[in-house]
Amino acid sequence: MTFEYADRQHAPPPPKPDDSDWLVSAAHFVWQVVVGIGVPVGVGVAVGLSISVILGFLFGLLTAVLLFTTARAAQLARRRRALIVLSHVDTAVRMNLPLPSTLRRFRDAEPRKVARLLDRVAKNLESGAWVSDSMRQARVDLPARVLDRLSAAEHAGRLSANIGEVLSDERGRRARDPGRGPFLRV
Repeated sequence: MTFEYADRQHAPPPPKPDDSDWLVSAAHFVWQVVVGIGVPVGVGVAVGLSISVILGFLFGLLTAVLLFTTARAAQLARRRRALIVLSHVDTAVRMNLPLPSTLRRFRDAEPRKVARLLDRVAKNLESGAWVSDSMRQARVDLPARVLDRLSAAEHAGRLSANIGEVLSDERGRRARDPGRGPFLRV
């Protein structure tokens, strides 16, 4: 039994690499450097010139810590949403349900950002993409190693078993993350 979304004859041709990808990556890196270094230094200099050098240094450090904490929280939220999407795909695959319509039904019970991701994945699946390709095109924030494992599992015909392994690995990896929980565990 073959599914239409997994049939290579119905799949669209793989996207060609965009020449502007390196430019977008370079712009993203420059933006991170400017914000990550420029803003704390600017705050430190402004406070240092107006009040005190020591307070300027402390406010600069505080600004850097706040920027890092905010960026890390946003990254963890995106990763949590990606695991929710992957969990819904796992449920649909294990129950042998049609993926696009099932993901759209799951969408109704999820918050707006997760619902948008589920809708994009369902739309890509309807257009004939493989599960890993549709998640990549929908910009689900999963690491490349996870998407590569899903792609290899699809090609080997072991998607159902592999999604469960990936989910348990990612949950275990998240539990071992030193950025989660207290710094000292007793």
